[in-house]
Amino acid sequence: MKKLGLKGLLGIVALGTFITGCGVTVEQPETEVVSENEIGKVYLAGDEVEFDIRPQDDFYGYVNAEDLWNMEIAYDASTAGTFDKVYEQVDEELREIVKEVVSSDEEYEPGSDEQFIRDYYNLVKSGNYTDKKIFDNAFSMIDGASDIKELANVYGTLASDYGCDVLLPFSVDVDALNTSRYTLCLANSKPLGSDLKSLYESDGAVNNFRENLTDKMTGYGVERDTAEDMSDSIAYIWIDIVCNSDLDSERKMDMDKMLNKYTISELQDLLTNVDVEAYLKANGVNPGTIDYLYVQDPVQLEVINNAFTEENLNLWKEYAKCSFVSTYARFAPDEYTNDDSSFEDIDEDAIIDEVLNFCDGNIGNLYMDKYYTEEMDEYMQRMKADLTDSYIQMINDADWLSPEGRALMVQKFENIEFHFGGDENREPDIEHAKVISGTLLETQINNERYINKKLIGFLSETPDFSIWSMSAHTVNAYYDPNANSIYITTGIMNDPFFSLDADYYTNLGALGVVICHELSHAFDSNGIEYDANGMYNPGWISDADREAFQEIVDAVDAHYDEYALLEVYHVDGEQTVAENLADIGGMECVLNIADSKEEYEHVFTGYAKVWCTLYQNKDLIHYLEDDVHSPDIVRVNAVLSCFQEFYDTYDVKEGDGMYIAPEDRVVRW
Repeated sequence: MKKLGLKGLLGIVALGTFITGCGVTVEQPETEVVSENEIGKVYLAGDEVEFDIRPQDDFYGYVNAEDLWNMEIAYDASTAGTFDKVYEQVDEELREIVKEVVSSDEEYEPGSDEQFIRDYYNLVKSGNYTDKKIFDNAFSMIDGASDIKELANVYGTLASDYGCDVLLPFSVDVDALNTSRYTLCLANSKPLGSDLKSLYESDGAVNNFRENLTDKMTGYGVERDTAEDMSDSIAYIWIDIVCNSDLDSERKMDMDKMLNKYTISELQDLLTNVDVEAYLKANGVNPGTIDYLYVQDPVQLEVINNAFTEENLNLWKEYAKCSFVSTYARFAPDEYTNDDSSFEDIDEDAIIDEVLNFCDGNIGNLYMDKYYTEEMDEYMQRMKADLTDSYIQMINDADWLSPEGRALMVQKFENIEFHFGGDENREPDIEHAKVISGTLLETQINNERYINKKLIGFLSETPDFSIWSMSAHTVNAYYDPNANSIYITTGIMNDPFFSLDADYYTNLGALGVVICHELSHAFDSNGIEYDANGMYNPGWISDADREAFQEIVDAVDAHYDEYALLEVYHVDGEQTVAENLADIGGMECVLNIADSKEEYEHVFTGYAKVWCTLYQNKDLIHYLEDDVHSPDIVRVNAVLSCFQEFYDTYDVKEGDGMYIAPEDRVVRW
């Protein structure tokens, strides 16, 4: 078992054990060992701290020890590290953009990003945040439903006109079985202020759910005893729904179980207490244009249908009111909430916070214009060319695949589209500019209607995969399996991920591996189910190639199961396997480009630095339970220990902390 954390000292939390987020002061003036184990030592000599950690034992600690030692976790944060540092930098840059836009005397073009930002800023600053009539009308609409089917139609209106998904939430997505079209999907219903998994696993989550409902009801005038009784009844209904929901399929992205094709007539047979055509119309959808839709979890729908009855009409009305209040809690007038917070007398920083939140895409466009330079784009194109050649070589060298399998994999890779910087499909949007109205509440609702109308319009269009689903300033990257495309934002092109001043191999080890990580998602345990055209098609490769791939998946799963933090908390190899495959594949691709010890050193160091993160112990435990990524120290040490180039570069030998016997090392390709 690979033990990290306390045993691995400068792993992810070991420093947190000796230097918590608030720091520590050691007053002894003489040289002293402050921490020691089989991995290394931390010395204190007066005011100086020295680290005796070998790369052969803990490469993550070797690279990041000093930074981790000097980190402090903010009182309201769970981590401190590279990502946090870049988040803070980008946030400051975004705030400067907003300040420049709103203070300018320039007459912006109607519908432009700048005009939208300035108009919204002025609205927030005006303090006109709510309108009681909107709450009155919504509650009157809910109370006016005479039967359960009419209430279902009200739910549809709340979704389309107010962005409030009470129950039976529709979405518009690319058809996974035919990526030349969009389709309608009926996703899992989720409880207010919680999620299905938490409600299933935690009594505390159930109690919080009930208390949340009670608080909402008493806020808009229901007597506490009555509110508590109704909250209990609603909670019992939701517990039944949760216990009959397929939680594993969503967690594992098991598309075979989630792509359940239904006609409207078949859906009507399932939802006997809902007029499905009327519900679609209330959602803004013309039923005549829908030949089929996908249902994520038919069993959950059966349970919901059994609970969505005339007998429970009043409970579902109160639940709808709670959902509405929750959706617009920040704008609720005093008559509808117990919350004292409002937009009155907010300071400049809070105004900009609100602008950043609401105008996210607009500000992202300006961020890209300012920070994604032509020089950076030329650099990205060079990196793309090198990574492409390397990745195709990796596939062609994969002797575990059949010749036909290699050819199919290469075809899929060659179909991958690379997108850098951010969304370039930008024209002034006059219609969107019209959402800004007299109050913040009305503006938010207008925006929801604009978004819903735009999404419904997609049903008659061909998907455009050049449109991003992430803003340019987001510090992240992603692979879209239906688009068979990767998207690398301007936000993640910040030091230490990328710098024009850094050498090429440091950038390759950092951002280059990130890019290859996303490319590798096309071939991980989820991406492998999609063919070269982005369609869900598990049969696109042969059974023999699939079995050979599964052997790699199982080996990677077992490899990561060996890693434990704080002595006893193991990484869940199965839960994290897709991301682990992408990490290993990303490093393998980059190592094919480097060919000297110095270049390897730069790659390894650049890679380790981007994952430098300090956690609070309690947050690390939650991370291990819920996240599909391995903890950052594991993303470094478990990956590098798989590659002979690492052993050769740092002379790693049997008995060293990073050593794994050759026969036990895992590879992606």
